[in-house]
Amino acid sequence: PSVASDVAKSMSGADGRAPWARGPGPLGGSLGSGFRLPGCLASAASALPVLLGAGRSTDAEGWVSAQVLATRQVGRGVVQLSVRGALPGDAALWERGAHIMVRVGGSEQRPYTPFLLYAEGGRPARGRFELVAKAYPQGSLSPLLAALRPGGELQYRGPLSGSAGVRADTQSLVLIAGGTGITPMLQLLNPLAARALAQGTPMPAVQLLCFNRAEEDVLLRAELEQLASQHLGVSVLHCLTQPSAGWRGQSGPPGVALAKLLAKPTAHTQAFYCGPPLFNQAVRDALGAFGFTDEMVHEFS
Repeated sequence: PSVASDVAKSMSGADGRAPWARGPGPLGGSLGSGFRLPGCLASAASALPVLLGAGRSTDAEGWVSAQVLATRQVGRGVVQLSVRGALPGDAALWERGAHIMVRVGGSEQRPYTPFLLYAEGGRPARGRFELVAKAYPQGSLSPLLAALRPGGELQYRGPLSGSAGVRADTQSLVLIAGGTGITPMLQLLNPLAARALAQGTPMPAVQLLCFNRAEEDVLLRAELEQLASQHLGVSVLHCLTQPSAGWRGQSGPPGVALAKLLAKPTAHTQAFYCGPPLFNQAVRDALGAFGFTDEMVHEFS
């Protein structure tokens, strides 16, 4: 199958796979058919050598074979993989939540949203990208990805889908992530924060709302909180749907929690969200209730 046929199936929902980006549509129903990671991740970006090229080989269908450079656990059953390879296509696509298809050997292929780390000066680390994979026990690909170690190999191709990105006149961003739905948000935030640091200019006001079941499921928590400490106007809130008795943060299902956390948008507000289908429906309904119009909203689903 071609990349074009992958896009056609995903955009129509015919493949039953997620996450895929869909454009704006009616908020009441179905939508239509330079964050620089700080801390240990930024250190890892500067410590690794510059790696050029997109991978070892490309076959007739566009699959690139690439080597895993490093792995680390970033949540319960969730692994971050640093992959040797260059993301294909126009660099601007990788600031908009674009996806790649990924496989391991002869496994089934699935879409994943890669993101880049940024070094000093606001430039992305060259020749490498990051993937976040949650290992589902019955999954055909995710356990294989989560089990990869440095030196292991995967294959990828793309780019696929994406959004229009953050508009030049946007003054405030609302980013809502369910679990590993954080990855397209990283694609949007990474370059904004990296450029802001490099140029000494302010970012748009950002409200990043991360939903997870329990505290041990929160992904990249320290890095996201350090991001908020580096940029005035950036807030990161974690909301749990199954909190422990000792949890002091936000809690509740998305629809209920968002009713307390969202504010009315202005003409210069954009909202992006990504998560499982029921999560996305709840977020879509909440945004609509607060007056977000189709032009303000993009769903990565």
